[in-house]
Amino acid sequence: MAHAERRDIEATGRKLQEWFARTLGEARRVEVDGLRGPSETGFSSDTLLFDLRWEDARGPHSEPLVVRLEPTGFPIFPRYDIPLQCRLLRLLAATDVPVPRVRWLEEDRSVLGVPFYIMERVPGRVPPDIPPYHTGGWISELSPAERERLWWNGLDAMARVHRLDWQKLGLSFLDEP
Repeated sequence: MAHAERRDIEATGRKLQEWFARTLGEARRVEVDGLRGPSETGFSSDTLLFDLRWEDARGPHSEPLVVRLEPTGFPIFPRYDIPLQCRLLRLLAATDVPVPRVRWLEEDRSVLGVPFYIMERVPGRVPPDIPPYHTGGWISELSPAERERLWWNGLDAMARVHRLDWQKLGLSFLDEP
């Protein structure tokens, strides 16, 4: 997480809960539960995990979600474009590239102070940046066979991206400087 220590988790949870209460329309008893940063994370974004619970005419619902926020403080990238990330993930969702489904995009900075999007939480583990994943942590502790499977899975995902017909998908916007 880019700068989770600067984010007031309780206040963020309350604001998210209020936003969902407006966004979900006729939902009742909207609750953002267990808002937290992932245990292992990178430096390039501000990412928070939570469970969203609500009720509507169909009954009770519970969904594990992720909020991805534009980072504040020390930027890793010269330009951080949440709407662009969201657009790309939504386009890739129609392909065989494994990406989480993006549920909502909010560009209004008055909600959480920065643009953000909400996506489904995918089970799995995140390679840590501290320590670098190749020198310590859970990846370095994998057996050779497990590391090989991880490597091949990553290569397969990358190959899927490179097999895409970028023009047919409308990805020419990525060629902008």
